[in-house]
Amino acid sequence: MAFTQADVARVQSLFAKGVTSAEVAGEKLSFRSVAELKEIIAYMKAEISGTENRARISYPLTTRGL
Repeated sequence: MAFTQADVARVQSLFAKGVTSAEVAGEKLSFRSVAELKEIIAYMKAEISGTENRARISYPLTTRGL
């Protein structure tokens, strides 16, 4: 899902108010805790900036012991 800066601002305003449930665009949103809301904000910001956590694959380098 592509987030916008406006989406982040809306969620941050919910966080600032300490809200754990709200209705946005006709959809009821409920968060288990303020900590979950903080995680969501961090995820949204990372997705916007393109730095979301991606799995890194590394391959070991080996030699024949020579």
